[in-house]
Amino acid sequence: MASKHMMISSRVTHASPMMLMFLFNIALIVLQIVLKNKLRAWGFSLMKHDIVVDENLPYFFKAISYRQARLVISEYQYIKDKFGIEI
Repeated sequence: MASKHMMISSRVTHASPMMLMFLFNIALIVLQIVLKNKLRAWGFSLMKHDIVVDENLPYFFKAISYRQARLVISEYQYIKDKFGIEI
């Protein structure tokens, strides 16, 4: 007796989102394997590496203008008064 089941159906059913996620995941895995060096050159990498951070940054309120500093302080006061959150 022949089965009427089809492996791939073109109908949209309740399982369609799961099938799409599966296909996109397979495509991402294949792209990661095939284009590993190109993705690494573009900055997309899953490899662990250290990030170099410049530690010699100027004092925050000297780096921004007076108007911006007042805005930051007023936003802080508003959040502190309205929601009771202190940063």
